[in-house]
Amino acid sequence: MEGKKYRWQWESHEGRTRIAPDIAQRAGIATAEAGTGAIKRTVTAYGNLTMAPQQLARVSARFPGVITRVSVDLGDRVTKGDLLAQVESDESLKTYELRAPIDGVVIERRGSSGEMTGAQSLFAIADLTTLWGELKVFPGQRAEIAVGQKVLLRAEGIDREGTIRHLLPAPGTAPYSLARVEVDNTDGMLTPGLLVTGDIVVETVDATLTVENRALQSFRDWTVVFTQVDDTYEIRPLDLGRSDGTKTEVLEGLRVGDRYVVQNSYLIKADIEKSGASHDH
Repeated sequence: MEGKKYRWQWESHEGRTRIAPDIAQRAGIATAEAGTGAIKRTVTAYGNLTMAPQQLARVSARFPGVITRVSVDLGDRVTKGDLLAQVESDESLKTYELRAPIDGVVIERRGSSGEMTGAQSLFAIADLTTLWGELKVFPGQRAEIAVGQKVLLRAEGIDREGTIRHLLPAPGTAPYSLARVEVDNTDGMLTPGLLVTGDIVVETVDATLTVENRALQSFRDWTVVFTQVDDTYEIRPLDLGRSDGTKTEVLEGLRVGDRYVVQNSYLIKADIEKSGASHDH
């Protein structure tokens, strides 16, 4: 709580406590309304980020000659048609231009003014605005995976949502298929080669009543949430069903429309436990 300390002064009974609204606000206690929700069942696969072949362009000198000008440096962003360099042809002694064939970032630069061109490419330009997650799908998972399914990808602490665009056989005799997931990277935070984890949504079930997983607390032998009515918070033991890691289905113990604590519910749990211990003495 930003380095501030508060002393909690509120009345507490077994399984119930009262917290003044201003104290609850300062403590960061937030509530939500219980209601219907979609439970998503996922299959997890692992792989790495790549870029498609058409997203990489190499630029070479058309005729041998001397580089007379270089207009870009490593890391520069270019637009299709931008001037990259000028070369004076050995044969005609005329100068011709090398221009960017695609939008992208200069990831290779070989050659400076005054140097002779060679057979190797002088520049490589990569369009990294879209990347591809290539996830390994093993035979035991394959029956549930299909083109068009949504995927939550995680790489180096960065989350992205994508869609399976292709399912391909693995190269060689590898015992898996490749699910290729299109990933937006317009912010440039991701790079090819990163290892990724993909949670593939294989089934979505509409549940009559769900709660957010962050609201769930263990209390004695129960899994509970804390409901709120005005400034009173109360334990509500739950009978739970399916879960997707974000939401959990509630079978019994709560009703649609009940308000329950979703943030900092541990503070309420701690106070009720403290109050219960004091009542035992």
